[in-house]
Amino acid sequence: MPDLFLRPMVLSDALLVKEWENDRSNWSVSGNDSDYSLDEIRSLVDSLKDINIAKQARYMIIDSDEQRSLGAIDLFDIDFLNACAFVGILVAKSKDRNRGVAENALRLLEEICIKELGIDVLYAKVFTSNLPSVRLFEKRSFIKKRLMPAAELNNGQYIETQIFEKCLKN
Repeated sequence: MPDLFLRPMVLSDALLVKEWENDRSNWSVSGNDSDYSLDEIRSLVDSLKDINIAKQARYMIIDSDEQRSLGAIDLFDIDFLNACAFVGILVAKSKDRNRGVAENALRLLEEICIKELGIDVLYAKVFTSNLPSVRLFEKRSFIKKRLMPAAELNNGQYIETQIFEKCLKN
């Protein structure tokens, strides 16, 4: 498992994030169905400056040894009043998958939620067919809370989706 750290996404990440977001091989697990322009990505990154307004935070997953961006992990639909948020994760290149990157990044994000953001509960929405993500959230002790048959539209088809939940307070 590579040694990782997370850092907030910044404007200089926009070109790389655009590449990842527009990689159609990732669309089957992300729900994305159209390309983003560089200006749209820059606007998104710029909007993240105030987490209280944006209600989201995006972090780059960085390999500590190689100082290389491996992907991104996001908090979205943040509800500070109820201390909860949804999490999404992307390990961008297939060569970096199945090496513990996503699990380690999720562990680091959980620490940020507890220590810095006051978020006590995380949710994840996962397509049932996305077995690597299902296994990831189960391994990190997320609990399947709800199955939503044919709830998400992806590539013109409705796909069964699971909602996972993890209480970060012990």
